[in-house]
Amino acid sequence: MEQGNGRNMQPTNAQQPGVSQAKPMLPAKGFCWYCDHAVDNVRRFCSVACREDYFEEEAEFGSQSHAAE
Repeated sequence: MEQGNGRNMQPTNAQQPGVSQAKPMLPAKGFCWYCDHAVDNVRRFCSVACREDYFEEEAEFGSQSHAAE
């Protein structure tokens, strides 16, 4: 429900379902950030499953997973 002074309030990214400000904005690179499958120059992931797996691993391991390489 809207609260306030009666103005038409638009939700911010933090209020929209599925949009998290905690997730970093990754640049599009033509390949899925998780599995390296080719995608167009706009998309970052080839599927929802890859996107979720990528952010799950980033949350769990963070930049430490890249330090061992």
